[in-house]
Amino acid sequence: MYYLLNETRSLRSFQDKPFMIIDLTTGTGLAVHPDTFQTLLCCDGKTNADELPEEVRERLRQLEELGLASRSDEPAELKPAQKHRVYPNVYVERAHWSTTGRCNLRCRHCYLAELRNAAQEIPHEKALDVVSQLSDAGITRVGLSGGEPLARKNLLGLVDEILAKGMIVEWIETNTLLITPEFIEALLSRGLKPLFCIGFDGVGWHDWLRGREGAEDAVVEKIRLLRSYGLNIFVETVFHKKSIGALGDTLKLLAGLGVSHWKITHAEPSGAWVDQDQSLNMTLEDILAHHLAFAEVYLQAGAPLDMQYEEFGVFYKGGWYQSLAQKSGLSEEEHLSRPACNVLRSRIYITPDALLMPCMPFAGHPETAGECPNLYETTISEALTSSPYLDKICLTNQDFFAHNEECRVCEHMRVCLGGCRAGGAEETGDFLGIDSWTCTYVKGGYEAKFLALCEKYRS
Repeated sequence: MYYLLNETRSLRSFQDKPFMIIDLTTGTGLAVHPDTFQTLLCCDGKTNADELPEEVRERLRQLEELGLASRSDEPAELKPAQKHRVYPNVYVERAHWSTTGRCNLRCRHCYLAELRNAAQEIPHEKALDVVSQLSDAGITRVGLSGGEPLARKNLLGLVDEILAKGMIVEWIETNTLLITPEFIEALLSRGLKPLFCIGFDGVGWHDWLRGREGAEDAVVEKIRLLRSYGLNIFVETVFHKKSIGALGDTLKLLAGLGVSHWKITHAEPSGAWVDQDQSLNMTLEDILAHHLAFAEVYLQAGAPLDMQYEEFGVFYKGGWYQSLAQKSGLSEEEHLSRPACNVLRSRIYITPDALLMPCMPFAGHPETAGECPNLYETTISEALTSSPYLDKICLTNQDFFAHNEECRVCEHMRVCLGGCRAGGAEETGDFLGIDSWTCTYVKGGYEAKFLALCEKYRS
């Protein structure tokens, strides 16, 4: 008797996670017990289960019950993508790739304004090489952005190569102006229904912030077009002192359009925004006070979509709130050994000119990102095997607390963990600097205030 691994699964080993099973349909990975992994290796269609110890055969039967393997009377062959593969680098699940710096808008808050050659893009041949590098590093999920990704003429060619390498196109971040029915149908014909992440900066304000008259009406129509094909929409709204009053009308519009998730965030003093009128900026205290008041407006409207406030927390449709602060019920040792930022540790960011950065917000202040590997000179796998870049994204909570005594002794240290690395670096110029925004949110008890509002409206 023989066992064959489910055709939607693959076995992979990484430097830090040697026992991984990958779902090839979603790109998600799961670390399993070494004994389970060894048993899964026996599901190769060639190992005779009758010759294995009874305890292994029992585990094989359990895997069959779970749908992870099937039995056969005859030997069988795994598909090439399923076969066990060993990677020298650490495990990273996602890549966020700015495939071009070209854009048909001139956004007043663009991060990429600080990057050299931001309006350029790497040649198609090099872009194909980057796709191969992603695959060679075991990355399974890719999000595409720009600039404006649809401004890249051969974008669908990159999509085809990503799919050919067994990866998933998880999301496309776009201003929507170049989206056509033909482009949508081209994605659907490839079996893709990515999440569309769209910037819409408030009713009556979008044109001004995006630097193009008529952009607001165009985005609304393109959201309707995408929804008509059953595609899910994530909208991010950047606000400032004058536009924050438009959030109520924006909520009504987006809910009516069928948007599933809405993120509200302030214009940050980095990238192109540093050249704008800085009197438009708001203090953190004013922003949090407004968020608290607007949460009540949102709940009174019936919580019609998921709504995320900055990096603080999310209201889920129906009125449930979850803080994004990094609570931990782990032991002290486990707590300290966790990454200082889980996002940096699980997702790489690739700039339009093929640099690796910790995440996209660092593009607004690249001098704080440290050494950024150039993919013309090294590979993603090499950077994730041994490099100063790897050292930085693998910094732990223990490193952060050793660097910041006031956080180490703070009663809230297990909750905020110093906040966002990009935010802290922007404020202090130090990668391990304290993010005062998260600090104020946690110390001000805003999570409890938001939860109390939810309870009020659910009761």
